[in-house]
Amino acid sequence: MRLWHQFGSPAAVVACLAALTACGSGGDDAADGRADSPEAPEDQVTAPQTSTSTPMPDPPQSGESPEVEMPRQDAELVEDMVRENSVGWEDYEVVSETELRFLTTSGNQACYGQRYEVQETQEEVAVAIIIGNRPDGGAICTQEAILIAVPVELDEPLGDRDVVELEDPELND
Repeated sequence: MRLWHQFGSPAAVVACLAALTACGSGGDDAADGRADSPEAPEDQVTAPQTSTSTPMPDPPQSGESPEVEMPRQDAELVEDMVRENSVGWEDYEVVSETELRFLTTSGNQACYGQRYEVQETQEEVAVAIIIGNRPDGGAICTQEAILIAVPVELDEPLGDRDVVELEDPELND
């Protein structure tokens, strides 16, 4: 009786003894014939370790950028925006001699709009893509980034002229 009183309930003593027994039995793996033990019998064959996970593709090397497809549908142009900002465009494509499409990032189209400003010379076509808030946009706008294609009409055929970013376009507050 004194032993149970010193160490608590009989269940606690049994649990401690079971834990000690389990800890002490891990040293003799060869005796139970397990193949993963260092002392496994030589005639026992072990299976190679394999992984079922799919390997990850290599990340792009520095300086490389992944190919981005131009959206199929043109973004709606909005002329009367507020709080405008000029944003850089990623790429452009020639649709016809007098039309280009520019790839850029905008926000939720229910809240944000886009327009362009273009200046043409004999040597180059300078284009700014301008993003702003729609005056009829909702009070609550989610912050999301979407790729859009902005169509740009030229006064003269593009020909051999360079297409560059337009610096300092006129913006609405």
